[in-house]
Amino acid sequence: MKHKNLNAAIDNCFGPFVTENVRQTILDAAEKDAYVEAYLESGDKAWIIDRFNEIFNKKSRIMSQAVSKKYNTIFKHFSRVEIECAMKTASLDEFHKKNSYKYCTLEYFSRVDQMDKWLTAATSEKYMREREEKKSSFVLPKFNVKG
Repeated sequence: MKHKNLNAAIDNCFGPFVTENVRQTILDAAEKDAYVEAYLESGDKAWIIDRFNEIFNKKSRIMSQAVSKKYNTIFKHFSRVEIECAMKTASLDEFHKKNSYKYCTLEYFSRVDQMDKWLTAATSEKYMREREEKKSSFVLPKFNVKG
């Protein structure tokens, strides 16, 4: 029996009145809640580790289960492009460069507040660059004025 405590709870609450179909439905729901949501797909894990290693020139090979659970939340709110953008923006930060990226870990980017911080920085930097490009590309038109 995989769910001893749950089976005991069902027996205590419903006794002999619970049918086998109802018992199985409850056990299936518990299985989905406990295990399906707890893990990232292996492709997502591999992608995160590959991008992280590539951007920060590190050699991480595994992701702990606790960090993997945190990335479930990250993937609910952020796309792969946004995750990569946040990592790249952090890699350009002078503090992280100076410290050889020792604070940039897989766990660091699994935090929603850090993802939001680096995406906000990326957006504001992009806005400033676009604004500068627009300023510098403007050429005053020449008027033919007869004088």
